[in-house]
Amino acid sequence: MAYASLLAAITLIIIGAMLWKFKLVELLAGYKENSKVDKDLLAKVTGLSLLLLGFLLLAESVLILKCAIKQDAAIIIVLGTIILGTIVIALICSHYSK
Repeated sequence: MAYASLLAAITLIIIGAMLWKFKLVELLAGYKENSKVDKDLLAKVTGLSLLLLGFLLLAESVLILKCAIKQDAAIIIVLGTIILGTIVIALICSHYSK
């Protein structure tokens, strides 16, 4: 479980950094090029949110590898983090994409 959450963390950190630094909002599902959305603000908010979620998963991975979190609880914690983080990021994106 630690390696799966580590892989998810690295992926989220890379995608978040690409969104934030390079303003690649085209990576977001449902983004339309001709919409009147502030591209810079959407990229900044979404990228930083993904970075935060990625670093949170990275910290959880380290704690799982150091045996500070037991394997039974690790599955619930990591899945809960991913699910809640995804919901929060979706709400933030929908707020800033209007």
